[in-house]
Amino acid sequence: MKKIAAITMLRNDEFFLRKWVEYYGAQLGRDNIYVYFDGLDQEIPDFCEGVSCLRSEHVDCDVHTGDKLRISYLSQQASTLLDSYDMVIGTDVDEFLIPDPATGLNLVEFLSQPAFDGYDCISGLGIDVGQKLGEEA
Repeated sequence: MKKIAAITMLRNDEFFLRKWVEYYGAQLGRDNIYVYFDGLDQEIPDFCEGVSCLRSEHVDCDVHTGDKLRISYLSQQASTLLDSYDMVIGTDVDEFLIPDPATGLNLVEFLSQPAFDGYDCISGLGIDVGQKLGEEA
């Protein structure tokens, strides 16, 4: 099996962070999860125990510039992690990579298939899923 890490960066979003940590922690192991908090004013929640967490200086700027800065920062972090990992998953805190249930494979098993060997970068199909309030729990 491949050794896989997951990284994300966020500011003020404990709701999705809890779900992200629970999901990727269960799939990859909490010791392979890296959360970067955008701002020294950000508190690290108790549910992040066992997860590598780092707070960085928040830069006030327009959204476009901020996104470019965060992507560059996360790319540098992922590059460093690739010294110790076979693969690094980078997603927003509200994004989850889930293999097709028909495969019967968990995320590590799915990504460890030989079909994914030799690629510098792979990406999943993005689907926005929303809750139908009043009808769905």
